[in-house]
Amino acid sequence: MQNFCVKNVMKNYDSKSVNSVDSNNNNNDNINYNLMIVFDGQQQNDNNNNVGHVTSFKPMTAPNVNTVDIVHLKTWNLLDFKAEHLAEQMTLLDSRLFYKIEPPEILIWAKEQKEECIPNLSTFTEHFNNMSYWTRSQILKCQEQKEREKFMLKFLKIMKYLRKLNNFNSYLAILSAIDCAPISRLDWPKNVTDMIREYGSLIDSSSSFRTYRNILANSKPPCIPYIGLILQDLTFVHIGNSDILPDGKINWCKHYKQYKILCQMAQFKQCQYSINENENIVAFFGNFQDFLPENVMWQISDSLKPRSINSSTSLSVMNTNAKKNLVHND
Repeated sequence: MQNFCVKNVMKNYDSKSVNSVDSNNNNNDNINYNLMIVFDGQQQNDNNNNVGHVTSFKPMTAPNVNTVDIVHLKTWNLLDFKAEHLAEQMTLLDSRLFYKIEPPEILIWAKEQKEECIPNLSTFTEHFNNMSYWTRSQILKCQEQKEREKFMLKFLKIMKYLRKLNNFNSYLAILSAIDCAPISRLDWPKNVTDMIREYGSLIDSSSSFRTYRNILANSKPPCIPYIGLILQDLTFVHIGNSDILPDGKINWCKHYKQYKILCQMAQFKQCQYSINENENIVAFFGNFQDFLPENVMWQISDSLKPRSINSSTSLSVMNTNAKKNLVHND
């Protein structure tokens, strides 16, 4: 099982295998969305918890004690909020970062992948990573099985509303979390596994993610696409096509392919979400900075289910047809 993480970019990529944007590289028996920028290549016993670094921080000033909103002093719990409202605030935070990304950053990343040249894109991908690790931590921190199931169902309901909001970025961040090895290896009831299979079918990697691409193509703005697939497509185009043709002419076909990818991204930025900020929920998120190190996640997972014990009810979303028309209540 490989962890879902937006950080490493196909460093051992074989350029000879790339012939088109529609290349399909799904060769994994486990869940494999095959998005080059999301797999960190770590195995189950990898204790590396490096999920990215913020490139800069703005200086902070101490708040005026007299103006601190007392509601922020409450210790909030995921179950204190409605799934719909949580999804809306995730989308609001995502959109603020997504709208800052400009096409030059995307093109620079596909060619050079220098973080100092792509500050907005780096912040956005780090946000994805933090949200994913925060989600994993929220589930694994639950000491009782019933409580973990409640949290898992809550995140699945959040995903349902993220799908309605066309926020595929947060949708994938949560999906990557609930499918990570420390969580997926645990035992879950059938209703949970059924929902995971349904939601996981959206990003089935067969036929070059045809299902997701079709849904995205028919989505109307506002929309936040999964940035990972955009970066993958641009990298395929860059590696698989030379800038200059053998006759010395500019390869306009390559640039047109790049234009089409960026044009779709720009299309989704034309219309913004009309969502008001909920200060309590945003404070509860805490910018998704409060997450457990990977080795601690594994320690918790092993304590809940020693690795020597096998179970046929472990959560899995790989290569399974989704069950249709499942109805979930908030």
